[in-house]
Amino acid sequence: MDKVIETHASVVNNKIILSTNDDRLLPYFTVDRMEKGYSPFTKSLGMVKKTYKIFNKRSKPDINGIASYEFGLGWVSYLAKLLNGLISEEERNNLVSSIYSTNYRTNPFPELRDYQNEDVLFMLKFRRAVCSVYTSYGKL
Repeated sequence: MDKVIETHASVVNNKIILSTNDDRLLPYFTVDRMEKGYSPFTKSLGMVKKTYKIFNKRSKPDINGIASYEFGLGWVSYLAKLLNGLISEEERNNLVSSIYSTNYRTNPFPELRDYQNEDVLFMLKFRRAVCSVYTSYGKL
């Protein structure tokens, strides 16, 4: 009997909760890198393999093999693209819409320059934004 793959994603308390029994997804949630560090096996400094994970928490699989992963909202775009076709269109739309602001300003600020208005109005479309600008960009 073939295993039925179940994958569901939702946003709860500003966190993405992904429940799945698809073992093929786990490699997309971690990355292995060789870095300089202490190796307890050789008891010396050298290149050691470090594994970094993009999820905050992972639950143990239940009786059906379904494990839950908790991600920060910064991973919405990555997960929406990765899970395209694995989750329902409604779940995907809810996932993507969680980063957009429900109401935001569209008319320009009179005291800002054109390029500043363009940048600020774009950022206001989202619930969270980080802005890094060059020297002499102008004060906001």
